[in-house]
Amino acid sequence: MNLHCGIDGNELAYQEASKAASSTDTHILNFSTYTDLKKKLIQIILFHKWQNHWTKQNTKLNTIKNNKKIWRNPGLNRKDETIINHLRIGHTFATHNYLMARKDPPICETCGVEFTVKHIIIDCSKYADSRSKHSIPYQLSEALQPDLQSNINIVNFLKETKLYNLI
Repeated sequence: MNLHCGIDGNELAYQEASKAASSTDTHILNFSTYTDLKKKLIQIILFHKWQNHWTKQNTKLNTIKNNKKIWRNPGLNRKDETIINHLRIGHTFATHNYLMARKDPPICETCGVEFTVKHIIIDCSKYADSRSKHSIPYQLSEALQPDLQSNINIVNFLKETKLYNLI
């Protein structure tokens, strides 16, 4: 039913609107409502506030992951994923068991320095050959990035060095 019938000018407006709607030359404009824009702006502001908060934190994870985006561990089984995540936050059985026992932090028998995730994966001379064999990068942030091959290399390195079950 044409609601524009009998009203001067509306008949012509209806015909022109019909032509424009069916024409391939008509450009479709995507409009956002004020509410849509406000919602998006709030999301952006909150993201930046959280990002600023995150970068100011002094955590072991922050030295590896410098943004708040979610890291997935694609292709890993649950155990391997848990081990990678423990390494990222720097809390492993091998490096933090002393807290439960109320003892001093463990010292690397080879190097004489504190036994940390960074020391195991990057610095310890005892594991240099295994690191090289498994293509472990020289930066912890690269070694523990959310990349399947990097994760597999770390897991294989840990298994070869008999550290896998100590994480």
